[in-house]
Amino acid sequence: MTEYAQWIGIMVSAISGFLSFLDKKIIKHLRSKGATNSQTAIDLIDLNFLFRLRLKSIKNSGIVKINYTEKYYFDEALHKTKRKIRRIRGMIILLILAIIISIVILNKR
Repeated sequence: MTEYAQWIGIMVSAISGFLSFLDKKIIKHLRSKGATNSQTAIDLIDLNFLFRLRLKSIKNSGIVKINYTEKYYFDEALHKTKRKIRRIRGMIILLILAIIISIVILNKR
């Protein structure tokens, strides 16, 4: 049973790492082209299937937006805010895990 849990953990980590890589590539492309507001938005026509799926996902999150001419741009301010919230959430999870591990270790003594 624990072997399955380990493999599931490895697969989830690998998939989330790959999705994060795709997101960063899209954001890097938009930044490099200067598409950081609606006036400098660019077309993203030449994306493959996986990049289109990730673009849809990060567009739904609001980090990448579409202007009135159906061109894409990156919202830097919203990205910084969301990244800060994710970091705080991660720190809280780590703190909770540390507390749980401490309780388990203390109860074994």
